[in-house]
Amino acid sequence: MRGLPVAVMQRRKKIFSPTFRDYFIFSRRERRGLLILSFLLLIQCIVLWYLHHWPVAPGSLNQNALSETVSYDSAFISSELETAKGLSVTGTAKPDRLFPFNPNSAGKAEWMELGLSERQAMTIVKYVSRGGRFRVRKDVKKMYVLSEPEYSRLEPYILLPDSIIHKPVFEKSGHPRTWIDLAFADTLELDRLPGIGYGFANRIIRYRERLGGFVSIQQVREVWGMTDSLFERFQPFVFLSDSTPIQKTDINASTFGVLSKHPYIGYRLARILVNYREQHGAFKDVDAIRNVPLVTDEIFRKLAPYIVVSDSSLH
Repeated sequence: MRGLPVAVMQRRKKIFSPTFRDYFIFSRRERRGLLILSFLLLIQCIVLWYLHHWPVAPGSLNQNALSETVSYDSAFISSELETAKGLSVTGTAKPDRLFPFNPNSAGKAEWMELGLSERQAMTIVKYVSRGGRFRVRKDVKKMYVLSEPEYSRLEPYILLPDSIIHKPVFEKSGHPRTWIDLAFADTLELDRLPGIGYGFANRIIRYRERLGGFVSIQQVREVWGMTDSLFERFQPFVFLSDSTPIQKTDINASTFGVLSKHPYIGYRLARILVNYREQHGAFKDVDAIRNVPLVTDEIFRKLAPYIVVSDSSLH
């Protein structure tokens, strides 16, 4: 070791005792590999962004699979509609017995005894169990599973008032005022509700605008950050008037961008709706979207008040 030149000794020392800087020095071959890897990652990010934000091209869905799904859903919907009309398999009307009832506490058996099908009864019972409330008689009429004749037959027996009596409540400042109508309330009015600040009031109004208007007070639960305890605090001080304006979206004339912005549709369902519309033609009526894959009974129930098929869009 003593006979080795100084340069050889320094080289050996560097090999066996690398400095911190040596870990960040790359050869030409290593630098080229890093550039290629970065380029591939960039391409992958662009492709993922494109798939997530760009509409599916017409005809890109598997036609056979789509046709089979539509056929199955059409048969299922036909049988469900027959049941919803209160008919048995043979087409004869079911026996019914009318009696006074409270729709907020009526169970499945009571609804069926009133002449509704099991499907109709379960839909209404689920609505109430998930927080839905009927305040006046006309609220029952808003259930899509009930037809006009069925509601007219049940209306005299519904144990609810015809209209809401506006009782005085108190603001945070202690001054009395009437209930706040969620359909027309602005940020200043909502800010007076217990537990609702100016920021939360803005969030509620923005969500109302995205929906096209509230059809139920329970929809406020869907606002980001809303908790059950907070909702229960201000619910006694709000109501929805019968003249609530609802902005409807034409599912035939609306573009992918418009459809995807609705909270109950989103990007994925908007792609399917547009692609289905381009392959099968314009939707004949609102019920026709039940034939579209991904449109479940729950999605249709929530979406039905906000969509429309105009006469001009059918030509």
